[in-house]
Amino acid sequence: MHPRLEVMAFLADCKENPDDDTPRLVLADWLEEQGDGRGEFVRLQVRGGDAAREAEVLGRNRAAWLGALAEKNIRTVFKRGLVAAFGGKRKLLSKRLAPMPAHEAFAWVDDLCVHDASAEDVPALATSPHWRQLTRLWLQGGPYFADHLIDPATVGRGKGDWSGLASLPLLAGLTGLNLSCQDAGAAGARVLAASGLPRLRDLDLRCNNLGDEGAAALAASGTLTALADLDLSQNRIRADGFAALAGWRGLASVTRLDLGKNYPGAAGVAALAASRHLGRVTELWLRGEDFPMPDWYGPDGFGPVGAAALAGASRLKWLRSLRSA
Repeated sequence: MHPRLEVMAFLADCKENPDDDTPRLVLADWLEEQGDGRGEFVRLQVRGGDAAREAEVLGRNRAAWLGALAEKNIRTVFKRGLVAAFGGKRKLLSKRLAPMPAHEAFAWVDDLCVHDASAEDVPALATSPHWRQLTRLWLQGGPYFADHLIDPATVGRGKGDWSGLASLPLLAGLTGLNLSCQDAGAAGARVLAASGLPRLRDLDLRCNNLGDEGAAALAASGTLTALADLDLSQNRIRADGFAALAGWRGLASVTRLDLGKNYPGAAGVAALAASRHLGRVTELWLRGEDFPMPDWYGPDGFGPVGAAALAGASRLKWLRSLRSA
């Protein structure tokens, strides 16, 4: 199906306001006026309450609505009327897919998850005409094993050149970004910190070997100002990195903060507890490693001194969940 200009405009509005039901319901109204059954489906998903009817409408129309996505056997899920697409890079970022003519089915995708992605795949994402308007992007790496990071000289030394990430046009519209298990290192953190991400609320950087240098780079960012959910677990961050994060103004909007499987010790946790920017945190994770690590890593726990600092942290007044084990 060739893109309908009206639908493209409505979808752009939906993506510009991802948490607002109104643009989706306006889209549903227009589709119904055109005799397009997808309008009813969008309305059913947004308002809920009739799962049987929703399944019936989708069952009759799924293949037609997905179009090229179904033809390419791309795994999809419908969420609040729009589409989330999942798959490996060979399918979603392939040279065969990129030259396909514009198809309206791709415009309905607002959530893209590419498994087994790496820094080398960023240029393919940048040049693809099909993934230019997203609200959530997942570029998940492969299995991440701590044993390849045993050497202390490798702390913060990542894999791949992530500089291309900063030039992705879709970054400005993202509300969610997952770069987990990429081993991006401090250099990757610096690129991310300098990128334009003014709307980003959910950021997952677990298993990226950031180290203290990477943590400090994020803390120096002036663009990550809307974060609500931040995962920096398993990044070899020690006391100095925790101290840098404690001074990060970007934490002021965060409600869920995962710093587990790092090595702050009592000093790092005390620095975090003294932060002026944790006033909205309701969930904090500081759990330790699941298996013994070399002594040079330092303590992954924080002992009674760190516990006392947390207990006396007046700015953590909204904290409802603390996981430390």
